[in-house]
Amino acid sequence: MKITRLSDAPVVSFALDGKVMSDSADFQLIHLCLKPGQKLEKHRNPFDTIFYVIEGKAIIETQEGIVSAEADMVIELSRTVERSVENNGLTDFRMHVIKKLLTGEKTSIENTFQNAH
Repeated sequence: MKITRLSDAPVVSFALDGKVMSDSADFQLIHLCLKPGQKLEKHRNPFDTIFYVIEGKAIIETQEGIVSAEADMVIELSRTVERSVENNGLTDFRMHVIKKLLTGEKTSIENTFQNAH
């Protein structure tokens, strides 16, 4: 078991308030915080990405459209999708960014629990 506290997590290598919560060969989990009015400019990643919104509100814009992101929402983005994120709220926008570094075989939760016994 490995436990990482946000306060102890390493800082990301780019100029945003981000911390690397977990890092492996398969995925990376980043805790990202955007202040009100702060924007992550339009970009594309060489990996698929999943956003889990913890708190706050933001606009996520892609060529597929605009989404008003809010707490307890999951947004999945393919590596081919260009995106930007802008905190349009009055409070911090915090989310977990999951970078899927490898595309592997899907495993259902049921199979995982059955194989654990």
